[in-house]
Amino acid sequence: MNHSSKKNPKKISQKSNLQISKTAIFSGPIPQPELLKEYGDISPDFPERILKMAETQAAERHRNQKTIIETNANSTKETLAERKRGQWFGFIVAIVGIVSALILAWMDAKIAAAVVGGTPLLTLAGLFITGKYRSDKTMINNNG
Repeated sequence: MNHSSKKNPKKISQKSNLQISKTAIFSGPIPQPELLKEYGDISPDFPERILKMAETQAAERHRNQKTIIETNANSTKETLAERKRGQWFGFIVAIVGIVSALILAWMDAKIAAAVVGGTPLLTLAGLFITGKYRSDKTMINNNG
């Protein structure tokens, strides 16, 4: 009789799968040179079109940033001019109030002089105080 082959119960057949993957990541409008070459294999004008697209996007981004900077600069100039104009008007109101109060006091109308002279000064003082408070609060909100 032939020897019958016995299976070894300790021998276990193992199968393993090995999987290898490659991931390439790039950031920005221009792909890596190898990938750009592969695009060229698909269509010869793809690399040139991709580069042209990147250049166009960069130029547009630069135009937008320049516009934003110019707009902010103009806004700042307008704000400063408005503040300066307001300060001049406040100064004129204060001078008119003080001169009017002096004239009324000289004419022996002391109560009217106090009202006419005190009202503009108190109003201006209040505006400067609340304006300073609002300015500080705005700066805190913008910075923090």
